[in-house]
Amino acid sequence: MPQISVIVPVYKVEAYLHECVDSILAQTFSDFELILVDDGSPDNCGKICDEYAAKDNRIRVIHQENQGLSGARNAGIDIARGEYITFIDSDDLVDMRYLEILLDTAKEGAAVAVCRHREFSDSNQLTAWQGEVSRKTFDTVDAVETMYNGSVWIPVNACGKLICRGLIGDTRFPVGRLHEDQAFTPYILYRAEKTVSCNAILYHYRVNPVSITRNTFSLRRYDDLWAIEECIRFFEECGEDKIVAAARKKRQRLICTYAIYAKRDGVQVPEAYRISIPKALGHLRRNVSADKYGYYLALVNEKLVIWDAYLRKIEKIFRKQV
Repeated sequence: MPQISVIVPVYKVEAYLHECVDSILAQTFSDFELILVDDGSPDNCGKICDEYAAKDNRIRVIHQENQGLSGARNAGIDIARGEYITFIDSDDLVDMRYLEILLDTAKEGAAVAVCRHREFSDSNQLTAWQGEVSRKTFDTVDAVETMYNGSVWIPVNACGKLICRGLIGDTRFPVGRLHEDQAFTPYILYRAEKTVSCNAILYHYRVNPVSITRNTFSLRRYDDLWAIEECIRFFEECGEDKIVAAARKKRQRLICTYAIYAKRDGVQVPEAYRISIPKALGHLRRNVSADKYGYYLALVNEKLVIWDAYLRKIEKIFRKQV
């Protein structure tokens, strides 16, 4: 049996699929199976998957009717044979040492190993990881809390992680929902007695203008809040107050940012999540970096960015005098 199962959902990525698969086949660690899940793709993706499988016996292909990203990942989980599982999206790329370094990280006794990621639009500008690898260890509660706090050490993304297959059990991604990672990763981290994250930048997210999460704001984005609220109920039942507090803070940040996106795109916010723009901006000013806050201000009114910069200078002067 292979040590690692690599699961790649495939749908309408004909232009990027070769690059993605080639980056996986170029891994320095070779004891893996690659599960390509053709999720009813209407282009030539299914054919490309079969062509790869005919050339490399490590590749297994599933052809199924379209079920979305969650359904495709779930299909891969169901047939995975590896001791560990990792997810890679079919328009992304991984460093040639992706599996090697993640497995070395897992060997530190971790049920979940995590790497850093970066975004790209031109694969020709990517360079291989050359730095020294440093690692940080998290216990059960700290791992989930760190994820909700938005730390680069443990992002919510399912991709960029090596997960012990036994840890997943019967947990699956929610079919028909966006932000499926928000409904999967917290439970996985909570089951792991030890999560180890490394500083190596090994996963490359393609900035794709047609990505479902980068289009004009829609009500489906509130699936993110649904997932967090489901997790809050779960962690409340478990008596994990620290995690609940962090999840509620994340929920409030999303309510505020989504209010701004909805205003920009003329979307009616569901009543349960309505908040005035001034209140949303006030909350974000206290809870996000100055750069992020400037971005949100610009979405509302670019002139506000200048006023905020002026106000911050005044606040800085008063702090020095106190």
